[in-house]
Amino acid sequence: MENVRAKDVAEAVGGRLLCGDPETLLENISIDSRTLKGRFLLVPIRGA
Repeated sequence: MENVRAKDVAEAVGGRLLCGDPETLLENISIDSRTLKGRFLLVPIRGA
């Protein structure tokens, strides 16, 4: 994965970072919070 910081993602989607360091480099992306460890980005998906 390319060097992407938490704040880069928040800015790209017009969102805001709720906690953590905005300068954190992300290591991976997941839609399942059970798989998170380290510097992952959780992308929640709204259910029905």
